[in-house]
Amino acid sequence: MAILCRDHLILAENRGYIAFNDRLDYSAFSLDMRLEKLYKRKALGVSQNEELEMSQETFMDEIIEEIPIDSEFILEPDQDYFWQPVEEIFLRQGLKGKITTRSSWARLGIRVQSESDEYLKKVDKNTLGKPLCTIRTTGTRVKLKKLDAVAQLFIEKNTGHPTREHIISFLEQGSLVLKEGGEKGKQLRLEDIEFHGGPVLTMDPQVFVYNGEILIPGEDNKNKFERVQLSYLKDFYLPPDTFFISSSHEYVQVPSFCVGIVTERNSLFSNDSFKKTGHSAYLPPQFASHPNAPYIGPVGVFEGQVTFENQVTEPTKIIAGMKQSELLLDFLSGQITNVEEFGKSRYDKQNGATTSRSHEKR
Repeated sequence: MAILCRDHLILAENRGYIAFNDRLDYSAFSLDMRLEKLYKRKALGVSQNEELEMSQETFMDEIIEEIPIDSEFILEPDQDYFWQPVEEIFLRQGLKGKITTRSSWARLGIRVQSESDEYLKKVDKNTLGKPLCTIRTTGTRVKLKKLDAVAQLFIEKNTGHPTREHIISFLEQGSLVLKEGGEKGKQLRLEDIEFHGGPVLTMDPQVFVYNGEILIPGEDNKNKFERVQLSYLKDFYLPPDTFFISSSHEYVQVPSFCVGIVTERNSLFSNDSFKKTGHSAYLPPQFASHPNAPYIGPVGVFEGQVTFENQVTEPTKIIAGMKQSELLLDFLSGQITNVEEFGKSRYDKQNGATTSRSHEKR
């Protein structure tokens, strides 16, 4: 696949390939999606298989009910909610959409997914509608209100993905750069990097552990996290349901013609879960690590240590240097222009784990 950048999104819209009833401005390679309606489950006793066979309309009529959000609403930990955006989406045959969490919201523990909205993935015909997406927190309590731009839409067209061989060649040519521990760190050579599907990213010593207070988007919530400095020699214990923010130890620069993709941590589960330590990894640490905002902008939009949002599922121990994720790539359709005006990430050049900067102006 190739993700459409801002100029190609505008071109596709002008040609009638994509359309929206109402939208914000495009960023470098996505469109922010605003929450219009929130829902919760009302029906019990319906099997997952039965739900999967339902149309979106039937599911909305029989399984869920709307929650009024004219005023603020608190998303509670591990409660499943559904939502629809303000934006009605039209995608012409051959295009595919994906909705994920915006980066600043992911750092509040919000996880948005559109995986159940199959019409966004049907590239064999035109699609039109408002997707029904899921929204939940991963162990946090977050204040939510109508029109919050909680998510972003990426639009892709069918092309090939960069292969493992592509990624290796990008490293050898210097268009994909990994540095050890920060912008001024040593540039890692191919032989310095462990590969899975792509380069393996490891956990930086600095993490932030959530303290349970309500997180308010648009405000500085850093005081609701405890900064912890991990050791490479001694495990750090975390109880169940803990939410914590970590980052890759590796400083990443993605080629200008690609978008980076960081994977779910469970893709790395093995009996060798720790890297460069003397610890025996008898079981993978029991935490879910999802890059809730999985796309990493190319150099010029973003470079830095990649943030991850984690939730502990069972009592576990973490340690600096353990495997965190793997870095894959997708091609970018078009060239990003006017980056300073439309596309520069507020997390550009970040060093170490970084809490939400939703309160800061770009």
